[in-house]
Formats: sequence, structure tokens, C-alpha cells
Amino acid sequence: MRTKLKKAVLTSVMASMAIGSVFAGNPAPLNPYLADSNNPIGHNNSAQQTSVPGEGPTSPSRVLDPYQDVTWLASGTFQFGQPTSGPYPDGRRVLWGSGIDRIVKIDYETHDVLSIYKLPGRDYLNMGMGLEVFEKMDTLDADQGLQWVFQNVAPLMADLSGAYTVINSDNQFVIGRSDPIDPSDKSKGFRSSVNVYGDAVEGDPDSQITKYDTVYLPDEVSGSLVGMNMTFDGWYMMIAGDGKLVAVSKRLRRMEVFDIASMIDGVDQVTVRNSVTIDEDGGVYVATENYMVKVVWDGRKFRSGKRSGAWVAKYPNETTGSGSTPSLMGFGEEDQFVVITDGKKHMGIALFWRNEIPDGWVPPEGVDDPRYAGYLNTSMVPLEEGTQTEQSVLVNGYGAMVVNNTPSGRPAWFPEGRDSMIVGWVGHHDTYKPYGVEKFEWDPVAREFKSAWINMDVSSLNAAPTMAAQSDMAYTVGGRDGKYTVEAIDWTTGETARTWVLGSSRFNSLYAGILIDMEGRLHYTSLWGKTRLEID
Repeated sequence: MRTKLKKAVLTSVMASMAIGSVFAGNPAPLNPYLADSNNPIGHNNSAQQTSVPGEGPTSPSRVLDPYQDVTWLASGTFQFGQPTSGPYPDGRRVLWGSGIDRIVKIDYETHDVLSIYKLPGRDYLNMGMGLEVFEKMDTLDADQGLQWVFQNVAPLMADLSGAYTVINSDNQFVIGRSDPIDPSDKSKGFRSSVNVYGDAVEGDPDSQITKYDTVYLPDEVSGSLVGMNMTFDGWYMMIAGDGKLVAVSKRLRRMEVFDIASMIDGVDQVTVRNSVTIDEDGGVYVATENYMVKVVWDGRKFRSGKRSGAWVAKYPNETTGSGSTPSLMGFGEEDQFVVITDGKKHMGIALFWRNEIPDGWVPPEGVDDPRYAGYLNTSMVPLEEGTQTEQSVLVNGYGAMVVNNTPSGRPAWFPEGRDSMIVGWVGHHDTYKPYGVEKFEWDPVAREFKSAWINMDVSSLNAAPTMAAQSDMAYTVGGRDGKYTVEAIDWTTGETARTWVLGSSRFNSLYAGILIDMEGRLHYTSLWGKTRLEID
């Protein structure tokens, strides 16, 4: 399955055109300042679609052989993503990862660790603790396991930073980090920085990791960094939890800060908990806890006036706001949108015109702002606990897929507002398993947003799902009979197409995205390591 990207894009477009009028044919544009790979950044591209134009595995459902069908690597603790570099002069690639205590560089083909960079001031967590976590999660029942994690592992995640990273076109690994000013009182704010790492010997993937440069963000950025992207003119774009957008030039010599709250009447500060999305024309998209916002980057500064194309739209919220990083839909001459889930207990999906609103456009039922191109409540079986997601909307063409991450139960002793821990650690148990996946589609002829299908068989536990356009399959990490699985869903029909059983808790994705590499292999970070499926 060694499909080259250009060929995959062409095949995807041809297949898209054949499917029918509801399918957009243009893939998201490639950002020339990101590494040339399927996964140079969280959610795969600057548009944050999380899909790829190539192919993924389609081999039959089965229990996977842990020695033949799966490669598991003990690469470090709580490493989210591990993006893929572009090709080196010798044609090789590497994967980079950042976690609580280290940065790692991994050979793309052999999966060997090439170099480890220990982060100063952090306790180095050994594999012995990881083995203890696996053993507890595999032998304790759901309630016992949750209590053990809450007491013994949750405190470690308080130091987690740098979940969103990029690999730039120079194959440098760039991390936005936030460290509390006072570790004993995080209400005092954070000191954030942009850090650039690379090869000690330029162009040599086998050389040690070295730190190239660091720049600290100004004190006015007091929130922890929650997302990172890159503009199409080569600036790093970060968003902090306090709603500050920060643009930093590629060489870390210039910086601009913008406060999103300044765009919203009667609001002094906003809260953001998801990453930032960027289009090829300088549009910068952020979902705050109550508003979907577009700011415009002109190459020198942020613009927020209506004449520049910036806008603000309020969305329904009954919780902590949208769990989605905004995803872009439609490119070129196609209808163009940005899509998020809202913050209702039983979530809805909101489709916004991302540029000009068509003349005479009437907003859909349930909303009164013409910025909305579509708005629908999810139709997944509404469990008493609600239906909410902590993942960005998976987009390919005019299709948009959402997953439910609300557990089907909650222990009486468990603290309010910590559902992410339940599905993060024990969601594979039937007691707390979240259920439901739904796909929506925009019809450009009827100009209507509608539900395409619902799958209540698949449980997408905590991973950000992905999609391979050439295979017409979506993929996620699930659970069946207390074992971790990888699930494949037919993108067109919504049927469960494949189930590959992995088993042990070492294969828990713990909110990492499942990715598809340039050879069509599925891979994702997991507890204390990294998993890759060696199947066709």
C-alpha cells in the first residue's frame, strides 16, 4: 500500500466526483510550511479535517496477532499524536513525540527509537510504572480501575503540556509548552513558550535530538496553550485557554498577540479548550465556550473588522462549550464552511458559512443567525447522561462525522465534570462505554445540511477518528467485550465494515488521534507507548 500522495489525491478526487452531487471533490490545500507527510500536525492539516486522501487497511475482521499484526513501542508517557516528518535526503522519515518527561524521535519504518531528549525539571517515568498501569486496567473491574487511576495516575497528567505540535517544512519539531507560574496554584496563570527541536546533525535522522531555540510568550498570555497550527505564510499560530491568539514567525523573531474577547460585545474574557484552524487566505478559526470566531491574519497583524472578513457567531451551550477543534469543509469553487459541535447536553452540529453569506440566505430552523448554513441535533440514541464529544468533527468532502464520548453510566462517587477520565481509562467496559457515531452531509444542490447515517454499534471510546478517502473508510479506537479494538466504518453507508481486536489496555488511545501514514498503516499513541497496525 505504498500510495504516493499526489496519486492518492487524484484518485480521491475522481472517486468523489463519481459518488454524486453531495460529495465535494477538492481536498484541503497542503500548507507549504508544514512537513510533506500525511500527519505533520494534529488533525493532519491546517484545515483540521483529520482525514487523508489516500487509502487505509481493509483486511478482514479478526483478533490481531500481537507479534505479526501489531507493533507496540514503549516510546514514553502520554505522548499525543507523534507527527510524521517529510522525507530526508536519503528518503527516510521519522516520527516525533512529546510527552510529560521526554521528546522522542522514532524511525518511520523500523519503529526503533532513534533518540530521546529528557525534559529538564521533569521526573523521568520508567516503563515499570506503565506495566503496573496495564496490569491494573486489565485485571480490575471498571469501578476499581477508575478509583485506582483517579488516585495514582491522574496527578501525573496535571503536568501534561505540548499535546499540539507541528513539524515544519525544515523537518524541525515545534512545541508550544505552558508551565504554571506557581505549580501549587495554577490560578496564577502560566508561562508559555515556543520550542524548536531538530537533528544535531542537519539532515541526519540518526543523529541525536538537539534544542534549536526557545521564545517565551508575553505575560499577557496567561492561559495554558491549548492548540497550535501554522499559517500559509509560515507563522506558528497558537491559542491559549484565556482566548489569546499568538502568531510567532518561523524564526521566532517576531510576535503578535490578539485577544479574542475584544471582538465580542459585553465579554471581557473567553475560555478556549480546543485548537486553532487556518485556511489558505489567512482565516483563523477558534471555538470559545460560547462563540465561533473567525479572525483574519494578513501576514503582519490580526484583523477583526467585518470588512476584513472576520465574524462572530454564538452557538448553543449548556456545558463547558464545544469539544471540537473547528474543521473546514469545501475548497476552491465549492461551498465553504467551518463546522463544530455545540455545547448542549445532547449535542448539535453547527455548520457556518466561513466567508460571505449568500444573498437572501435564510438560516436553518432552530437558529436566527444567517451565518449558520446548517444546524442539526445529533440523532444518536439520547442517553440520560447526554451525547457530547471531545473530538473535532471528522470531515471529508461535504461529509462530517461526529462521535459520542459521553459514558453510558457514571459512578455515584465520581466528581462532577470528569467524564473524560471515565471514557479515557475504563470506557472499554460495558458499564461505562460510550455509544454512537453519526455522519452529516451538505447537499450543494438543495443547499441543505442533513443526517446521512447513524451507527449505534460502534463505540468510539476516546480517540479522534480518521478517514481514508480512497478506501471510503473511517477508523477509530473502540471496545468490545472489555477489549480494545480498532473499528472501520463504511463512510458511505455507515455500516461497521471491520473490527480488529487488539485486547490489552496498552492499546488504549487515551484521547490521541488515530492516524494513517503514507503507506496506509493505522497508528496512534497509547499508554506509555505507540501502536501501529501491520495489516493491509
